[in-house]
Amino acid sequence: MRPKWNISLALFLYCLGGQVLAWQKCPFRGAINSDSSVFYFGEPINLNCTLDPGNENQLLSESKLFFMSSKLEEGQDDRTLYGRPLVDSPRLGIAIVDLVNQTASKDNKYMHYMCMYNQDLEEKDPCTVAHFFVEIDYKPLPPKSGSCVTYNWERIECYWDLSVEYRQLHGITDTSVDYSLTTEKWTSCPSLKVSGRNLTCVIQEGKNDVLFMGQYYFHLVVNNTKTLDSVSSEKKIMSTDIVKPAKVYSVSAMANKTSIHLKWSVEKINWPQLFRLRYTVTPVRDQNPDWQEVNTTETQAVLQDLKPFTEYTIWIAAIPLVRNQSRGFWSDIRSIVNKTKQDVPSDVPKLDPGFYACVDTNCTAVRIFWKKISDDSKNGIITKYRIISKFNKTQTPPQFIENPSATSHLVPVNNKYSTKILLNVATEVGFSTKSDSSLIVPPLGQGPPFPENIIVEAQQAKFINISWTSPSIHSGTKTYFITNYSVVWCIGDHTGCKGEIDSEIVRAEKGKEHYWTNLTLPDSFEMFAFGISVDAYMKKNGRFISSGIRWNQCAYAADAVPDEPVNINPVIEDPGVSNNSMLFTWTHYTCQKHGVGPVLNFTVEVCTVDNETKNCQEPPRVKVLNGSETSYRVKNLESGKNYKITVTAGFNGGSSPPAQYQFRSFSSLTIEEANKGTEGGVPLGVIIGTLVAVFAVAGFIFIAWRIRRCLRTPEMEIELPTVKSGEKSISNHTENVPLLSSGNHTPSKVQNGGVKSVNMLENPYYLSSQDYSGHEHNKSLIYTEYSYITDGSGVHTETVNFNNSHAAPSSAPNGSAVGAEGMSGDDTPYPQSEHATSTNLTSASITSADLDSYSKAAEPQSDHSAATLSCENISAYVSASAGSHNNDSSAPAGVNEFGYCPNV
Repeated sequence: MRPKWNISLALFLYCLGGQVLAWQKCPFRGAINSDSSVFYFGEPINLNCTLDPGNENQLLSESKLFFMSSKLEEGQDDRTLYGRPLVDSPRLGIAIVDLVNQTASKDNKYMHYMCMYNQDLEEKDPCTVAHFFVEIDYKPLPPKSGSCVTYNWERIECYWDLSVEYRQLHGITDTSVDYSLTTEKWTSCPSLKVSGRNLTCVIQEGKNDVLFMGQYYFHLVVNNTKTLDSVSSEKKIMSTDIVKPAKVYSVSAMANKTSIHLKWSVEKINWPQLFRLRYTVTPVRDQNPDWQEVNTTETQAVLQDLKPFTEYTIWIAAIPLVRNQSRGFWSDIRSIVNKTKQDVPSDVPKLDPGFYACVDTNCTAVRIFWKKISDDSKNGIITKYRIISKFNKTQTPPQFIENPSATSHLVPVNNKYSTKILLNVATEVGFSTKSDSSLIVPPLGQGPPFPENIIVEAQQAKFINISWTSPSIHSGTKTYFITNYSVVWCIGDHTGCKGEIDSEIVRAEKGKEHYWTNLTLPDSFEMFAFGISVDAYMKKNGRFISSGIRWNQCAYAADAVPDEPVNINPVIEDPGVSNNSMLFTWTHYTCQKHGVGPVLNFTVEVCTVDNETKNCQEPPRVKVLNGSETSYRVKNLESGKNYKITVTAGFNGGSSPPAQYQFRSFSSLTIEEANKGTEGGVPLGVIIGTLVAVFAVAGFIFIAWRIRRCLRTPEMEIELPTVKSGEKSISNHTENVPLLSSGNHTPSKVQNGGVKSVNMLENPYYLSSQDYSGHEHNKSLIYTEYSYITDGSGVHTETVNFNNSHAAPSSAPNGSAVGAEGMSGDDTPYPQSEHATSTNLTSASITSADLDSYSKAAEPQSDHSAATLSCENISAYVSASAGSHNNDSSAPAGVNEFGYCPNV
C-alpha cells in the first residue's frame, strides 16, 4: 500500500520551483483524489475530481468538469483532459487516467493537475475547482555496466551506467556503493558522485598511506525511499590488473643526421613498465601519418634510420608489466617534436639528354635545364649547384651556382668535340655522394636534327595539344637511333624557360611521321613556353644524345580570331599590264602578332558602290581563296565606276573583321582619264614621268660606267664599294603611290612595268616554329629581299640574293640553325653531314635496360666487326653501307664516338 501524502506539501514544493499556473477560483469547493502522490514514468495515474456536498443549492453539471495538466514537451500548451462521470458516488465528479512517459524538461520532477469547471457562457474563463501535484521518477533499474581503473597505483576509480537519468536523486531516489576486501566488512565509498547516468566511486588512501593492491568487492544499491523499490548489483576487481600509469615526464631528445636519442622519467620507479614509442614524420595538412613503433623497458631509447633534416612527432606511453606481461591500461601520451640534422642530398637533379638549348648558331654555349630534387631527397637546405664540363679529355674548372632556386644555367662548350656536362647539388654539409647527373652535347652538326612543324594549340586555357613531325634523316652510316621525343614546358615565353622545366616522353615509332600529345597545365597556356627535343641512342657506346630543345615560337587558342582586319593594299601597274583589272594584296595573320592559328580561307567580295551611300549597288561577286593566298586581281572593271573590295579571313573559331577598300576604275587608254579619279593621292601622270626621268638618269650612269671599264688599264684593279642587300635600290622607281585610297593604306613598292617587290622575310605562310602548309624548305637558302630587273627586251627577270647578314651558313650541333638562347633563327634545318645518319629505334635494336640508362653514361660496347674497317678506307665503307638498313651495322675503326673520322 503506497503512503498518502499531504497535497499541501506538493503544492509548496511546486511553488518553490516557480511553476505557478494562473487560474480563477470557483465560488464552490471541490477536491482531487489519488491513491498515491508518487508515480513512475510509463505507469497510469488515476485521478478523481469531486465537488463538495455543500454545493447542492447550486445548479452544477459534471459535464462541465475537465482536467488541465502540465505540458510534456517544450513549445506545447498545457494539456486538456476530459474524464468520465463517477459511478456510484454520492458526489458530483469525474475520473481520468493519465500516462506520462516524459516531461518537458529534465528538471521537471512534478506533474501539476487542475480540476476546471466551465461556468456560465458570459464568463470568459473556466474556474479552478482544485489542484493536485504528483512526484514522478524512473523506477529503480540495475546498472547496465561498470568498470574500474587503478590510476598510477594510487587510487581506484569505478564507473557505472545507471541506465536512466533519475529525476529525484537525493530526494526519493538514492544510490549507494559499498566496498570490501574480504566481503566481511563493508565500507561506504568515500567519494560518490552522480552525473547524468554516470555513477562514480573513488577510493584513495591518505597522502602518506599506500593503497592496497589486490582483490576488491563492490556492492551497488539504487533505492526509491518513498515507494521502497530497490535494486542492487555486485562487482569484483583485481586492482593490480587495471593499473593506468601516469604519463612520463622530463623528456629530453638529442638528434643527429639519422637518429634521435630520447630519455625520460616516471613517477613510480618501483613498478616495472613497458614503454611504447611511436614516431612519424610530422604530417603536413591532411597527410596521413605513417607511424613506426619501438618498445623498451628502459627509460631511454634511440630512434634510428631516420631521414636527415626532417621533423618527427614522437609519442611515448607506458603500461604496467605483471610477471613480464603487459597488464592494465596505457598511460596518457607524452608528445614531443624533434628535427634531425642536415646531411648531403641523397639525389641529384634530373638532367635528361634533351634538357639543353644552344644559345647561338655555332653552339659555343648551351643553356641547360634541370628538375630540382624532391623535398625528401634534399636532406637539408640547398645552398648551391656545381657544373663541370668535359671534352677531348679536358675538364673545365667547376662552376658553382650560389642560387639555390636556380633551374637553368649557361654553360660554354667546345663545338668541335663531344661535351659532357655534369651537375650536382649541395647542402650546407656538402655535395651529394650520388653520381652526377649528366648530358652530352654532340659536336657541331653531328647530333640528331630538330623536330619540324611544331604547333601548340590550346583547346582550353589549361588543356593544350602539341603536334610535330619527325625530322628529315639523311641516308648513310647508322650511328644512332631516335628513341623518343622529349616534350618540355615551363613558365616562360618563346625565348625559353623562366622557371623549372617539366617534361613528357613520347616514344618514337618506326615509320611514323606525325606525332602529337596532350598536356594539362596548372595555369593558363599564355604563361608557358613549349619545346621539343629529339633524343637518340648511340649503339657504339651505349650513350644517349639529343638535338637539344627547339622552342615553339607561339601558342594560340583553337577558337581565337583576330581583333583587326587585314591591311589591303592596291598594286599600281602600267595600264597596258592591268588590262581593265586591279591587283590587291594584303598582309597575312601570324600567331606571334595576332595570337591566332592558321587561316583556313579568305573570302573576297567585290561590288560597285554608290557615290553617296557607299553601299553595294548589286549583289557582290564572291570568291573563296586558300588560306595561304595574299593577293587577288579584280577583273572586268568598267571605267569611271566606284568599286569596293572586302576581304575576310576564316578561322576555326570564326571570321576576322572584314577589311574594305574603295577605289575608282579608270581607262587604260589615257592617263588623264585615270587621273580624274584620284583623290588625295599623287597623279599617275606625275608618277610615270618621274619614273621615266629616273630610268633615263640610270641609263646614262650605266653607259658611262661601261665606257670607263672598257678604257681602264688591264693591270689596274678597281675595288668597288660593296652594295649591301636590302639597301635602297639605285632606281627610285620603287615609290609608294596611293590610288584613290579610302583608308590609311599604303600601296606596295613597284617596278616600272612590273609588280610589287616582295620581302621574303614576310613569308606568305603562317609560321609557328615552321609553316602550317607543310611546304618543303630549300635547306640551303637564307632569305633576303629580291627585286625585278628589266632587260632590254622588256622581259622582267627575278633575281634573288640569298646572302643575309643575320644568318651565317653554318650548322648547329643538331643540324639546325639556331638563334639567341637556343631559338631557331631559321625554321629550315641545315643539311647534316653525310655520315650523320639516324633511323627510328625499334624494340629489336635497343633493350629496356638501355632505356633505363637514359641520360646515364654507359660503358662502350665492343664491336669486333669494326676491325675490318678504318678511317683510311672510309670511302669504301660508306659506299658499301649506303643502302644498308641492318641495325647491327658497325662503324669503322678509328671513328669517334659519333661515328665520324676526326680528320675527314
